[in-house]
Amino acid sequence: MYKTLFLSAILLFLFSECTPKAERYFNRGINHIAKKNYIEGIANLSKSISVNPQYTEAYYNRGMARKKLNDNIGALDDFNKTIEIDSIYSKAYISRGEVKGILQDYIGALVDYRKALELKDRGVLAFYKKSDSNDNTLMITDTNDITRICHKYLKAILNSGNKKYNVKDFKGAVDKYSMIIKLCPENPEAYYIRGHGKFLLNDNAGAIADYTKVIELKPEDSEAYYSRGNVKIKVGQTASATKDFRKAREFEIEKIE
Repeated sequence: MYKTLFLSAILLFLFSECTPKAERYFNRGINHIAKKNYIEGIANLSKSISVNPQYTEAYYNRGMARKKLNDNIGALDDFNKTIEIDSIYSKAYISRGEVKGILQDYIGALVDYRKALELKDRGVLAFYKKSDSNDNTLMITDTNDITRICHKYLKAILNSGNKKYNVKDFKGAVDKYSMIIKLCPENPEAYYIRGHGKFLLNDNAGAIADYTKVIELKPEDSEAYYSRGNVKIKVGQTASATKDFRKAREFEIEKIE
């Protein structure tokens, strides 16, 4: 019993000694970063971490400083560590999402933004951070912000899905676009392309559902009406297909006029 108490006392003493030392290095690091002395700031935050390897704020701020120096891999490592220590540190998800976007991991970025929004909705923390390399302010306050980011990344994300089509991996393409739709559920183009993949996989009901979703999001999309009509012809829904073709022609004529 006495041995246990003695060891506990030693550990408590060491912790009490380490904490102020880690704080001193941390504060020095923050002061250097405030003056844009990022290298010195990183050095001091690294010393703080060496004293206290569980110092969440030190990892996070070092990651931000590394990001300022365009050391995106180093920043990503620090944000990963921040989240490993504190899984509800919402600012770290925002910052990691920004870095992933810079590194062209667009789906990974959107996953992080979604997680940050989920934490905000749970009342974990109110936050905002500076955005990507353009240094515009990025606010994640509701799903509209996620939609805006989806549009920003959309072309690159869709291209990654199209690569699956190019090698005839239709199942892979459908899975890829399903992931995109989960992250960007208001994007009609993703539904349209996934619908085409389902059609190629003979998932006719799934294809019709996706083309219907496109029409719901873009009521005047003539291509979605044509595509849905073609699937309906395939499954014997001739009368309904005829209505779709008629609707598609109406919208095409309106475009010409």
